[in-house]
Amino acid sequence: MTSKRSTQPVTSIVGASIGPEPLVNLTRCQTPVPRLIYIVAIFLLSFSAMSSQQMHVSGHFAPSAPPMSPHRREIGEHCIVELKQKYEVAGDLAGTMDVDLRIYVAGRCGSPPGTFDEHWIAYGTYNMSDRKGPLIYLAEVQAGGRVTGRLIFSGDLEGTLTVEGGFEEGSMSYSGDVGGT
Repeated sequence: MTSKRSTQPVTSIVGASIGPEPLVNLTRCQTPVPRLIYIVAIFLLSFSAMSSQQMHVSGHFAPSAPPMSPHRREIGEHCIVELKQKYEVAGDLAGTMDVDLRIYVAGRCGSPPGTFDEHWIAYGTYNMSDRKGPLIYLAEVQAGGRVTGRLIFSGDLEGTLTVEGGFEEGSMSYSGDVGGT
């Protein structure tokens, strides 16, 4: 049995075809299917935008207890501190954060906090305003205790908040836009 080859393409750049007629012509949307897909895509994007509208929030947070399990390691003239910290959050977002902190200190271990420049990276969870999820906390501390950083939320809240404050104030302020369910 011999097969005849069709002179018509099986597929084309413009759309799929089987035989001489294209099933879907994406450049002209001649069939209702692409239009329906387009309408559904717009609806889903609109619904997604409505469910995660951004709101501006601000407030402050502070440690609710001394750090748990602090562990310090000397690395040459520097120090790495690992600890667990609980924070109370007040303001537009109210609740708690539990984080595991890793702190790089540009000086020897045992110095009082804020004596040397520090870089913080933390991961943990939040439970604020009936919303829960994971978070990342990044901060830089200048010698003297001035803090600038970011809180990055995912889960029920989505967004990044700016963090500022100082050790002498005892708390950090937060502000930024978050969305979520």
